[in-house]
Amino acid sequence: MKFKSTVDRVVGRLPEADKQEVAKEMEERFLTQYASKGPEREKLNWERKAIRLADTATNQLLQEYSEKPFTFPEKNIYILDRKDWTGDVNTAGIYLPRIQSIFMQPRQNKLNFYKNLFHEMLHAKSYYAVQVPTQGQEAIRDYRMGLVVRTRNNEKDYFRSLNEGLTEELTKRYASRTFGDEMFRDEQAVDFAYSGERNALQQLCVKLSHRDEELYPSPKAVFDAFAKAMLNGDVLKLGRAIDQTFGKGTFRKIGEAKDDSVQLQKIVNSL
Repeated sequence: MKFKSTVDRVVGRLPEADKQEVAKEMEERFLTQYASKGPEREKLNWERKAIRLADTATNQLLQEYSEKPFTFPEKNIYILDRKDWTGDVNTAGIYLPRIQSIFMQPRQNKLNFYKNLFHEMLHAKSYYAVQVPTQGQEAIRDYRMGLVVRTRNNEKDYFRSLNEGLTEELTKRYASRTFGDEMFRDEQAVDFAYSGERNALQQLCVKLSHRDEELYPSPKAVFDAFAKAMLNGDVLKLGRAIDQTFGKGTFRKIGEAKDDSVQLQKIVNSL
């Protein structure tokens, strides 16, 4: 169950009272948005409508996977002029969980803006665990973000590539349900990203269902298991099934592909 923020769990070897203090700090960040980075330009009316539509549509996704819906506030979403964007110019948007905010570049194409916003909002509504500061650490750190797992020393993370592919595939399947809104009437078709990651995920779903039909009778059953794990954080059952089917250590190997879609595809193709 989430706190009054996107946080589901606080982990670390500290007393429960200290963990609650971390939870309160994250709630403060979520509610006050004190940590905004970069100047925000005023949102256009259609952008505000796109935000409301994405919030509603992502909540419908959560409900279909038996997860409790919650609103990601408009004030937590910042739209920056291109001149104020300090990140990769090819990145349309980014969710920064530790400051509980989404940052978007403006896009002339309303459909692309909406699709990219849906993707980032889905990240925000996925499972999220933070680490409490320990000796030698001064800041709250990410630990789990959807399927992504970060080591306690913050030096490595796993499953980032698979997590992005799953998020974009869910975006394709669910955001597209609302593409018929009148706001998008004059827009051209949208291109979905992470094609390599999405293809690897789909291949993995097919292979696992063929090898373990009793547990996963169809590729959709595997895909749904991945989606639920991304949303509720329970990856153990899925990880055990993959290791039992393809050999011990396979799940970790898939996770080590990080953000390398080519490596991820090679691993899945070898199974």
